Amino acid sequence: MKSDKSIRESISVNQLMALVQMFRAQDQGPVDENIGVFIMNRAYLVKYKKGDIIHKAGNVCRVMNFLTTGLVRGFIVDSNKELTTWIVVEHELAAPIISYVNQIATIENVQALEDCEMISMDYDDIQELYATFPEFNHITRRLFEIYYSKAELRALIARFSTAEKKYQFFLENFHELSNRVSQIYIASFLGIDQATLSRIRRQKKKLV
Repeated sequence: MKSDKSIRESISVNQLMALVQMFRAQDQGPVDENIGVFIMNRAYLVKYKKGDIIHKAGNVCRVMNFLTTGLVRGFIVDSNKELTTWIVVEHELAAPIISYVNQIATIENVQALEDCEMISMDYDDIQELYATFPEFNHITRRLFEIYYSKAELRALIARFSTAEKKYQFFLENFHELSNRVSQIYIASFLGIDQATLSRIRRQKKKLV
């Protein structure tokens, strides 16, 4: 695993507008201009290279990341084996949420699977944003609702009895990942071995 070699920059007006559009899409309404000014002053753009570790297990997550470009996964290490716990794409939160919300150390690592850009804000700044602009609580509530809806889908995968059923559920609910994520990470995400996933994919191709 490569360590964090992130590059931090100030966010541009265009990047701020992209983030505001992301909020607006979730909230279905206008975003207070003063919220944008606050974010512009406190948020920053972070760039990671493919393979970089964004957050390391054992640490407390003090930053919320809004992924603007790229692909990110969470994973734990058990018996020297990496187990992928989640994968997110653009316009999603890319952080170990339990650690962030509760401000406790996490067992999860977070890694860039592609070159990534994300707009990040420190925990204390976001708490101030909540207190200063109560309407921002509603916007982020929708983001967390979407996050936890996907978390439930991830939990359901583990309950299926066969690898074939797991992969079919994955295709139905995470189709945007099927041709973008390396097979090794999809297999890890589904809790099956890579050889089994390769066999299932070959069988599906024959049926097309």
